[in-house]
This record gives sequence, C-alpha cells and structure tokens, in this order.
Amino acid sequence: MQNPRAIIFFTANLAAAAVVYVLRKLLPLALVVVLAAAFLSGVSAATPGPDVSADFCSIPKHLTRIRLNPDGEPVRVKVGITLIDIIDLNDVSESFKVDFVLNLQWQDPRLSASARGGSLESCILGLDDLWNPHVHLVNRRGGILEQEQDVDIAADGAVRYTERIFAELSSPLDLHDFPFDVQRLQMQFASFVYGPEDVIFVADDTRTPRLESISQSGWDILSNSSKDNVPGIKTTIADHTHFNHTIVLARKPGYYLWSILLPLCLIVLMAWCVFWLDPQAYGTQIGLSTGAVFSLLAYLLGLRHLLPRVAYLTRGDQLVLSGMILVFLALGEAILTSRLAQREQGELARKIDRRIRWIYLAVFVVLVLITIAR
Repeated sequence: MQNPRAIIFFTANLAAAAVVYVLRKLLPLALVVVLAAAFLSGVSAATPGPDVSADFCSIPKHLTRIRLNPDGEPVRVKVGITLIDIIDLNDVSESFKVDFVLNLQWQDPRLSASARGGSLESCILGLDDLWNPHVHLVNRRGGILEQEQDVDIAADGAVRYTERIFAELSSPLDLHDFPFDVQRLQMQFASFVYGPEDVIFVADDTRTPRLESISQSGWDILSNSSKDNVPGIKTTIADHTHFNHTIVLARKPGYYLWSILLPLCLIVLMAWCVFWLDPQAYGTQIGLSTGAVFSLLAYLLGLRHLLPRVAYLTRGDQLVLSGMILVFLALGEAILTSRLAQREQGELARKIDRRIRWIYLAVFVVLVLITIAR
C-alpha cells in the first residue's frame, strides 16, 4: 500500500507544474490582447464623434435676415475706427490710401445664452452667419483688401466685429492755401441695406484712438475723429444710414519753400540788378533782363511736377505769378531807360532807376510775406 502523503505531495507538484506551464504559454498572448485593447481604445477616443457643437452654433436663417424688433427702435451700432497709417496722399488724383481697423458692436438678445440655452462665445462664426448692419466704404476707389476678420458674441448677446482694411479712398482737396494747406480727409461709411429707421451709427470713442504720426512724408496729422450725426445718403429709392471719420492733415511747407521760393527770389533779385546799372550801358541792361526772363521760363518748366494741377490759383501759384510779373516789369523798365539814354535823357533814366529799384524790392518782399504769413 502506497503512502498517502507521498501521493498528495506528487499531486501538488504536478498541479504547480501545470500552472507554471499554462502561464508561460498564455502570458505573452494575454499581454498582446491587453496592448491591442489599449490601442483600439485610444484610436476610438481620438476619432471625432458626431459634432454636436456645430449644430448648436448654427443660427436660424430668419435671425440672419431680420433685425431685432423690426417694428421697434432702430438698432444702435457703435463704430470705432483705429487708424494704423496713411500710406499715400495724391494731390493730382485727390485720393489717399489708408490702413485701419473697423470695429462694430451692437446688441442682439436673440443670440444671448438665456435665449439659446447656451453661450455662443466659443463658436467660430462669420459676419454672414448672423444679422449685421452691412457697413461699406462709400468713397473707396478701386479694390479693397480685407483681412483678419473676427466675430465675437458675448453671453448677453453683444456682438463685436473687428476687421482690418487697406483701401484707396477718394476725398476732395482744398488746395487754395498750397503749400500751407490743411486737408480734411473723409472716410465715409454707409449701410446700403438699412436706413435711419432701422440702424443708427454711433461713434465709439473708446475704440477710436488718436493716431500720433503717419509714414506719409511731407504731412503732419493734427487729429482724427468720428461724426455720427450725419444725414443719410439719399438715393432715388431710399435713405441709407451714413457715418464719417475725418482725418486732418497739415502739409509741411519746408520742401516747397526751398524748391519754389528760394529759386524765385534769386531770379527776381537777378532782374532787380538791372536798376543798378547805368542806363547808358543799355546792352548790359537788356542782356541781364533777358537772362532773368529765360531763367524764369526754365524755372516754370521745372515747377510742373511741384504745383498741383487745379483750375484755381493756389498761394504758391500767386507767388510765382507775382515774381513772373516783376521780372517782366524789370525787362520793360530796362527797355524804357535804354530808350531814354539813347535820346540824351540819361539823367531822367537814372532817376527812374533810383526810384523803381526800391519800389520793386519792397513790392516783392511784401508779396512774399503776405503769401507766407496769411
């Protein structure tokens, strides 16, 4: 008869050996299964599911076409203009290029969190995805570059639209005081969809900072401000809500004083020397006067690119015209005194020279001072 304790010991060893064998065979397979499950779980988590937020962010079409309370008070739209730079101001075409940021803000309670059951603050929307006042530049010339558009909707339904714009605008210039002129450039905005009974533009001073300097050479910026009490633009169909932003620039006259006034003074003084020559030397007088006239003609040809081409006389034109008249008067006086000298009236010719020389100079100095100081 076998020993029971030996049988139990043998059976236990056999069972332990079997467990070790199974673990050694199945453990790698179990690890593979666990890793595969973890991988599939990560892939399923990374795969986007149904976009519930996209449905929530979509705004019904009727809310994008009809303004708030169509039969009630007009919507107040705050307009802020943040000027970045004035690039080019052209006297001939009466236009300028401007880089600025347009800020619009209005209230639409239909888009509030309480009305929709949730906030639209995290939604990415375009201006055409919601109701907007359709603001456009009226006096733009040619193309317009619109960039960096952004729409934000707060939980209380406040809509804020920001857009950076680069455009060429036309603005009539008053050049009567050239080159000492001050220009008021207009940026005109209007809604060609809504009239004053639907939309009112209000200047947002908090978003209309003053521009301190511009890169346009030859000009200083004095101020820039918005005006909201502007009569609507009237067409044959209806009135349209209108808004103006005015930029005031002052021309720096230094360049034009050196380019226009200094050469003109030299030519006038050249003609003035005629009065100091003896009338008996009439050949020298006529030659000097003629040289001053030819110098004036060359000077006038060089002025064509400096003076603005307008139908009226500017202060610069008046100064040049006055100098031209004085130069030709000096030529006429030289001819007169030379004729007197040839007729044996040299003393009378010298007397005329002595009196005219100071009157001539005084008239020119007074004209220059009036042109600069007025």
